[in-house]
Amino acid sequence: MNRAEATSRENINKYYTELYTVLIKYNLDDKTERNLNIDVTGVSKEHSPVKIFCSKNTKPQAVTSNRSTLTTIIAAENALGNHVQPYYDFKGKRWSPDVLNNAVPGAGGKMSETGWCNSQLFQTYMNNFFFIHIWTPDPEQPTRVLYNGHI
Repeated sequence: MNRAEATSRENINKYYTELYTVLIKYNLDDKTERNLNIDVTGVSKEHSPVKIFCSKNTKPQAVTSNRSTLTTIIAAENALGNHVQPYYDFKGKRWSPDVLNNAVPGAGGKMSETGWCNSQLFQTYMNNFFFIHIWTPDPEQPTRVLYNGHI
């Protein structure tokens, strides 16, 4: 219900009006390379959702099992296809660089108690990885980051 109310025509128009104001204010309206989207997703190595039976006119809710540990992946990209290498959060206690042996070159990560993304992990990602790896010919040029904001 909250999502439906938040996506009213009035709220969407307000969002795009504010977004346009920010783009103009910081001279980013024509700088596709400086407009990035960050997404955080969790993956489980053993995903076996339960089978749900319902009528063909009903959409079932997504149900997942909690049988295995979760790994969080944070990714950032712009509309040109430029991207920052992925950043992983694995469940564990002690970090070993060997964890990333078969990962994309330049990928980063850390270990946490849960493997779930939280505010502290996201702050670590931004300060210790994103800002270091973002491509920029001019560090003084602003960059707009859109984030799905569920933390």
